[in-house]
Amino acid sequence: MTGMNWIRVIERERGQYPVVKVAYTPITCMQCEDAPCIKAARNKAVYRRPDGIVIIDPVKAKGQKQIVTACPYRVIEWNEEKQIPQKCTLCAHMLDKGEKVPRCVESCPTDALVFGDLDDPNSEVSKYVKKGAKGLEPKGGNIGPNSRYYGKKKDIDLLFRNYTPAAVADMNGIRRRAMMAAMVKPAMRKAQEMGLLGLAGAIALNKLNGENDNG
Repeated sequence: MTGMNWIRVIERERGQYPVVKVAYTPITCMQCEDAPCIKAARNKAVYRRPDGIVIIDPVKAKGQKQIVTACPYRVIEWNEEKQIPQKCTLCAHMLDKGEKVPRCVESCPTDALVFGDLDDPNSEVSKYVKKGAKGLEPKGGNIGPNSRYYGKKKDIDLLFRNYTPAAVADMNGIRRRAMMAAMVKPAMRKAQEMGLLGLAGAIALNKLNGENDNG
């Protein structure tokens, strides 16, 4: 089993040698208001808590690889060993026990990460939003990412210019393919075991397997 990444760090350079500046930007689950992963999931396998944290139910989400594909930020990873999608939870289990911030915020040596309540106008994160912190919206979508970015204008402009999330996927198409695979594959496998599956059926089964593997 390979390691899972809850935060992907983008390295961006600006300037020319010998004066080169490097900026590092974390990309993690955006805890979107209109989260595509929630729409793509079956059986309410992905849901939003009252505090706004988006959670993947590991039991209900088993085998639902389309949840990975639905994320335009590509921050949901597929655990091949457990056959489940996984992502950052903002350490919800720790917050529930009384911790004030997620582990990444606590351990960041430069205090580059800030955590708080966007609904509280006096929170530190709300103050950054008032200063101009903004979220990365995907192409053709308005999904309301709750993770915001703030910094020097040159760095922020470079981030928004060079890192554009993928277009929001066709959720109806994703759900339709996932449901078809869930219903058809078991029956076709049974027929294959009984020796009743011809060449066309075998090709269709392989295609379904391929679509599922690719999300």
